Amino acid sequence: MILKGEFSNKDNIRYSVLIDNGIADGKEIIIGQDGIYFAAEPITIEEDIDSTFETIIRKSCTINLLTENYLGSELYAGNSRNIRVNVRKGEEIVFAGYVEPNTFSQPFVSQADEFSINCTDALSTLQYYKYKDTTLKTFDEVLNNAKSANFKEILLGMFGEFNALDIQGNNTPKILYDMSKGVKEGKESSIFNDLAISELYVLGEDFDSVWSNEELLKEMLQYLNLHIRQEGINFYIFDWGTIKDSRQQWVDIVSGEKHNFIPSNITISTEHYADSDTSISVGEVYNQISVNCTLENQDTLINNPLSDAVSHFKSKQLYMTEYISEGNGEKANKAFKKMIKGKTTDYEKVGIYDWYLQNLYHPNWKLKNADKMYSKNEAGEYIEQQNTATYLKVHSLTPAMFRIGCIKKAEDKEDNKLISKIPTTDYLYISINGNEVDTVEGHFPSDKFLRDNAGIIEYTGKNGNVYSPVDDDTVNYLVFSGKFLLQPICYESSAEYARRLSCFDDILKHGAKCTIGKKAVVPDYKGDIKEKERKERNTVKSDNNIDGRYYTRKFYRATNSTDYPTYLAGGFGIQVWTDDKSAHGYEFQYSKAGESSDKISKLPILECELQVGDKYCVETKMSTVSDNSSKFEWLTLEEIKQRPELKQTIDGKEYYKKTFTLGINPKIGDYIIGDEFDLQNTVDYTMNLDAEGTAIPIRHSDALSGTMKFKIISPVQLLWSDIGTIFNPVEKNFEWYENSKYILAHTENIIIKDFKCSIVSDFGKKNLTEDKDLVYSSAEVGKFINNYETDFKLVTQLSSNECFVKGVNAGVLLNAVFDDNTKLPITSIYNATTNEKAKAEEHYIDQYYKEYNKPKVVMECSFIDSGIDFKNKYYSETLKKHFTILSISRNIVNNSVNVVMKEI
Repeated sequence: MILKGEFSNKDNIRYSVLIDNGIADGKEIIIGQDGIYFAAEPITIEEDIDSTFETIIRKSCTINLLTENYLGSELYAGNSRNIRVNVRKGEEIVFAGYVEPNTFSQPFVSQADEFSINCTDALSTLQYYKYKDTTLKTFDEVLNNAKSANFKEILLGMFGEFNALDIQGNNTPKILYDMSKGVKEGKESSIFNDLAISELYVLGEDFDSVWSNEELLKEMLQYLNLHIRQEGINFYIFDWGTIKDSRQQWVDIVSGEKHNFIPSNITISTEHYADSDTSISVGEVYNQISVNCTLENQDTLINNPLSDAVSHFKSKQLYMTEYISEGNGEKANKAFKKMIKGKTTDYEKVGIYDWYLQNLYHPNWKLKNADKMYSKNEAGEYIEQQNTATYLKVHSLTPAMFRIGCIKKAEDKEDNKLISKIPTTDYLYISINGNEVDTVEGHFPSDKFLRDNAGIIEYTGKNGNVYSPVDDDTVNYLVFSGKFLLQPICYESSAEYARRLSCFDDILKHGAKCTIGKKAVVPDYKGDIKEKERKERNTVKSDNNIDGRYYTRKFYRATNSTDYPTYLAGGFGIQVWTDDKSAHGYEFQYSKAGESSDKISKLPILECELQVGDKYCVETKMSTVSDNSSKFEWLTLEEIKQRPELKQTIDGKEYYKKTFTLGINPKIGDYIIGDEFDLQNTVDYTMNLDAEGTAIPIRHSDALSGTMKFKIISPVQLLWSDIGTIFNPVEKNFEWYENSKYILAHTENIIIKDFKCSIVSDFGKKNLTEDKDLVYSSAEVGKFINNYETDFKLVTQLSSNECFVKGVNAGVLLNAVFDDNTKLPITSIYNATTNEKAKAEEHYIDQYYKEYNKPKVVMECSFIDSGIDFKNKYYSETLKKHFTILSISRNIVNNSVNVVMKEI
């Protein structure tokens, strides 16, 4: 529907109104016909600004009509941009905007009702839209795709719909900028291309915290001390200094086209006045200007996949029951058989443990073959949760996340207290399923299997940010932390001898063979146990008993996780982990033959790939026995290909090293299999870091920024020698020999807990003894302080020395503005209006202090609407003062404008 009409004011200047409600029904209503007319005062256009501090200067328009018809169905705006409005003065658009949403009101008290259509300019609608038009439904997708964005991309994104402001479609809006700021002198026209921020900061942690477009525009422009106003369909971004200095050069941010506007210097005379009403006042005076900076420190870059994990299943379910009887004699054996048949026993060294399991996943962590481990019913609901644990047992190098908890069944017959809660722990499993073979040809997983199945886990971060420090004195670090465990191969007692099979069915039917006097030998870590000796033993190794223990597991199934579980005959799955029931293997005793001291700093467990932007973290030098330091470099793929030492040819295929390893640092006496280790700590007290873990340096010269992608490529193939030495096959001097043992071949699973990656700064080795807020202020003048305060959410990253001097803990800031070309934090901005280079916050304080530290005259008067332009300057001979225009409000009928001006 189109509503349109024309009228002439008292000076016979023609104005037209065109309203389009966006419904293409061909309907056209003419004002002056069809029972609808202009009121006595058809149109007023008002501009709202209280002071020069305001960043976004808004306009509103009121269209007054008389109507005999109900117009609610045509003019009710349910959305802030449903109904477009154009007001033209001749052929020139003097107002372009939209009908204000949800405000239609029409009285029914006479034959012709007088009512008003309230309209807002385009800038006023930004408050109703969140960044990237994010909705509750799309929030997760937008957040997962978050990156960095420069100011121009952001501006064009939020102004995209404004291209259709001209209802007739004859003109496309321009975004004109006064070229007053630059990342350096000579780059004033490209500042919106050059500055960038992290989208993650703007999006926040949940939908309610996503910034509106208005909030983001305000913060971007305030950071540069710029302002924006809409004139017709065009937008003007400017510094008040440009108006005061009559600067002429502007650029269209969209097209890059330069424009030259020559402002006028007008001496006010009687012929300019529309009436005699003039008011003069003194504007506010501030003798101190302060900027309070928000500091959004980044700490965690790779979140623990288990901390925010969710599940496809409604609850945990009973997964498995362990039956344990310590010892290898008749008492232990009889007690074991009684437990399995559900009978009680007086033998004290027994235990029955019910294990509960729930499968987990994390939306940011992609696990290899994740979909294949799940079963669904016809309704698409996830069922048979126990299958996820079974899948890992038969598919090596498969990752999965589980929440696992245990209850030990009551042994005290005099206490029947209830257990109110099952304590659980979250684990990330990587199945290995080693075959316990140590020959070059026969070991599994083999080197080829590891290569062919590389790419186990992938994490895509939401941080499109800058990670390099602002100066060469400071080093930032990515610090990986967590716990690793190489789980022993699981054996069970049976009717004959201990096997790797699930044997509960076998024992239930035939009993468990008693092998009194025969110490447990499985799992066999040395490989020197004869087959005959194995078959003479039905116990498995135990930390609690030198003779071993009788052990088996009973598995369950449930179609739905909330169903009552039933016994699963022949069931099997991943083995759970407890510290006190392990079978430890491969004790670390020597760094090398004849050397009893610990000289191994890193035993690599996982080969990983870390990419930030277009650069990879490459471990170009790995810790060895002779040199325990590692070296990490940030290299592009092109730089990697130029380094011959990073190239390897295997089976005729070329491989380029884009990886690094995460590992552990065992001490003498630790067991490689069966002991839980913290991730290798490379942080010492001289580094001035408040963190522990594997630290990867990021220097100013690395210019590191962009989205982070992290992958666990594969486990590392390690070997152990019979003298207790660990070998890393990556070392060039390594040679396999007959007594070498493949660690992975004797590993059931690699289990990871509490894994994360943090970013910390060494602050240039300076110790911060304070943690103050970051506040920039002009100097105090006089005893009485009238302070103007504002908040900056987008800020300038501080150097380590500045942090120390100011007592501010500003490590790696998520809300710091950075140079989109160099990918380094911005340290200063060039201001062409003052010809000075300083921090954005300092420019803001300096310019406003100069404007507000002395009284300035504010004059409000009514001019004839002829050639009024906010870019012009005006001089009052009466007051002997120069003025710039703050706001212009138009009375169309009288052909007059109400102008508010402020003394320069």
